[in-house]
Amino acid sequence: MIAPTLENNCLNISLLDLSNYSHLEAIAQEKDLIYFSPSDISTPEKLRNYVQLAVNGYYHKTIIPFIIYDKLKQAYAGSTRFGLINWKNKVLHIR
Repeated sequence: MIAPTLENNCLNISLLDLSNYSHLEAIAQEKDLIYFSPSDISTPEKLRNYVQLAVNGYYHKTIIPFIIYDKLKQAYAGSTRFGLINWKNKVLHIR
């Protein structure tokens, strides 16, 4: 499976993996961020485990995780994913 890179003048959204997830460490420490998240990413180890699960899902073709880069601010802005991919019915969820 090849993950698309989505890009315009404002954003670059590319595959999230273990080589680039560290850009999210400062974001993961923002106050109350995990209050709205179903996953605990409050420490670097927990963030890495969260990304590892997403990477595993990518290799099992059930998830495509993305890292978001804000070109205007020249900074990483977070992550998102296509999840619960059902290839037979050609549907997925955006998280």
